Amino acid sequence: MKAFALCVLCLLSCTLLVGRTSGRCLSSKPNVERQLVVNGTQTPILLEVNGWDTSSIHTYLAGILLEEVLGYEVSYIFNFTGGEESFHRIAGCPDASDFANCDPVATAKRLIPFTMVNLEIWPSGKESSYRKWVEQAQQVENAGILGVQGKSGWYTFTSVVEDFWTNQNKIVENWKAYKTDVINSFETAESDPVINAIAAPLCSAAEGCTNGWFHGSPACNVSVGGDPSYCAALYYILPSYGPGILNQQVANLNLNVSIAWLGNDFYPKVLEKQANNIPILFGYWEPDAYLAKVNATRISLPPFNADVFATATAAPWGPINCDYATDTLTKIVWPQLKDLASPAYHLLRQLTLTNADTDSMLKLHVNGAGTLSSEGVACDWLNNNIAKWSSWIADPDPCTSADWIATVASCDPDTQTREVTFDWRYVRSDGNRTYGSNCYGGSMLPTPTNIACDFVPLTSSTGLAFTVMSSLMITVGVALVGLVLANHKHAIFKRAQPLFLASIGLGSIMGYMAIMIQSVPKSDSVCLTQPPLLTFGFTLMFGSLFAKTFRIWKILENPKLRRVTVSTWHALGYLAIGLLADAVLLSLWFAVDPPRAVSVATAQPGIGTVNSLHCRSESSIFLVVILFYKLAVLIFGVLLAFKVRKLSSDFHEAKWMGMALYCMFLLSAVALPLLLAVDLSVMAFHVVLCICIILGGSIGSYFILLPKIFHFVKKTSVSIYAQPSSPTAEQTYGTSRGHRHSILSGTNDSGLSSQDEVSGLRAQLAAAEAKIRSLLASGNCHGRDSTDEMQSLLTATPPMSPGLPNQFSGL
Repeated sequence: MKAFALCVLCLLSCTLLVGRTSGRCLSSKPNVERQLVVNGTQTPILLEVNGWDTSSIHTYLAGILLEEVLGYEVSYIFNFTGGEESFHRIAGCPDASDFANCDPVATAKRLIPFTMVNLEIWPSGKESSYRKWVEQAQQVENAGILGVQGKSGWYTFTSVVEDFWTNQNKIVENWKAYKTDVINSFETAESDPVINAIAAPLCSAAEGCTNGWFHGSPACNVSVGGDPSYCAALYYILPSYGPGILNQQVANLNLNVSIAWLGNDFYPKVLEKQANNIPILFGYWEPDAYLAKVNATRISLPPFNADVFATATAAPWGPINCDYATDTLTKIVWPQLKDLASPAYHLLRQLTLTNADTDSMLKLHVNGAGTLSSEGVACDWLNNNIAKWSSWIADPDPCTSADWIATVASCDPDTQTREVTFDWRYVRSDGNRTYGSNCYGGSMLPTPTNIACDFVPLTSSTGLAFTVMSSLMITVGVALVGLVLANHKHAIFKRAQPLFLASIGLGSIMGYMAIMIQSVPKSDSVCLTQPPLLTFGFTLMFGSLFAKTFRIWKILENPKLRRVTVSTWHALGYLAIGLLADAVLLSLWFAVDPPRAVSVATAQPGIGTVNSLHCRSESSIFLVVILFYKLAVLIFGVLLAFKVRKLSSDFHEAKWMGMALYCMFLLSAVALPLLLAVDLSVMAFHVVLCICIILGGSIGSYFILLPKIFHFVKKTSVSIYAQPSSPTAEQTYGTSRGHRHSILSGTNDSGLSSQDEVSGLRAQLAAAEAKIRSLLASGNCHGRDSTDEMQSLLTATPPMSPGLPNQFSGL
């Protein structure tokens, strides 16, 4: 028998996944060929077959339609154990028999369950699993009733019933008979050594068994002084079939009956007992072909009580003391089929049969009165009932843009475009591409087309223009930095602090390098290179400018004429703090959520979804923090420029710094919203970003460097410190003040001036010094009026020639 062979196979391998091996059943080929794809993985629809004939017939009915009409790939999972485990397998439990430890949270993470469909669930005794997986976890879906009504029960051979009535005038098809001496004519518990060996491993002590036998009455249990020879044997398949029901019926009805479960040996052993005319009791269900072969009669039990079953559990001890319910067989499915395979889901919900349909098929089955296998029976019924099953099939969906996929080629540097070709998401196996395998009619595939590249290639006119421009800027920047460093002892550069001027130029160069990287195809390395270039470049430009300006302010903004020393290395420490903050922020960003080249799907009109590479992080928090940090640096620069506005322009760049900051704020106000908030095209984004970097680098460096280069080239930079041949009053004054200048420029006499201009200044300085000495000698120099008078004397020198800065204007 095929059912018996399947049972043996299942016992040996627990669960075996196989496909159909026979030819086609229906003559027509499907119009479509569909695929079930779960998270990018193609998988067949997994149909679970219980270990009895009606389940295999009903499952083959669905499987043939799914394969040959809807075009899905199907695999049958033949599983000898049924019951509650079917819920667990569909939910994704790794051990379907471990009811207690099957966790809904853990199983929800499994992408593909062990099975997806079971078309024949007998609801009685499975209420707890239904509540857990269907109603609460919602990881199993009730797909409606199959329509066939079934009922489990106790049976004995019809020949035994007739013999008792004819020869002894006794009714044995009623449960009360098994409280009498009728049991003396039946095979008794533990009397067959072969049965004992089979039953021992199938029911444990936890399930209420002793040596594989469940004794409902103490009178039958030898371990408590009973005698199994006084109890009739009742055989069943597995404890998981209607778990706990048989046990509770025997115990609560106080019957001298003991139960043994025989697994796959149940079928041949029952037939063997019948052939040897040995009366036995056995549990089974109908409709099923096996009962027709055995020729059995059902034993009546007290009428079904729904309230009793509602409070029952699967434990061996419980309240059940009545007959089984008449079950309307139910279908359960994996809920994801609704979205991932909607035509299959529709078929499974619509599939309904009657008892008459099932009975007619069982008559043809090899386990009944016929010669066909379960698959053969299902095929025969389908070919003779086309009108009925056609109503279960939904019309194929028309093809739409969702059914095709666009393949985008790499960027062609000559045309600056990417070719887009189209194909069906699911291609028919015969190679016909008129329509996809999962749709029919509707839209056809578009013709190939071209779209813009997802970056601006270096060979394009725009990419080349900005690359050449940035290269020129880098060349100019290197030249300017080289000029400053080569002439670092000259007064102009020395007073402007050459190390900081070089840092400003280096920062602008780093920004220009980011432009050149912008024309390279996106990759993880590119995405990780640009942020450091722009971040450190900004800090080197503006951090150097602000550090040297802050140093000047600390030295020259000194109304009490105290000696203040701020070394170059001290000022460089301020810059180092800014660079360290950049390094910390970038390290955190790259460690926690690094920017990567991510394929982003965008909708293209008339094309569909197209993937493009963009540098993205999962969160923008680090970018926002860095932007606000840079904004704070700019605001600090504004305050600093305001502070030093009245000091000598020979040592600071308040004017140029103010202009640079104004331009930077204006540029940020226009560019940042465009770059961050507006969905720009690739070309527009590239142009805006490159312009921002070029302008930002130029503003931050050339506003500071070019004026000094201009004065250097024109040789108009002069100093008011000319050393006389003998000490004078103004030289004495210059010595007291010259220390502050020497900190900044490293010299007291490094400028060039006309002798007349210097002589005039000496006379005025001598007078000013005499007045200051007079105030100091009188001891009346601590009041506010005296201090103001001294300050006015110090700043009373007349304007110098156009090329000669006023060294004392801030003092």
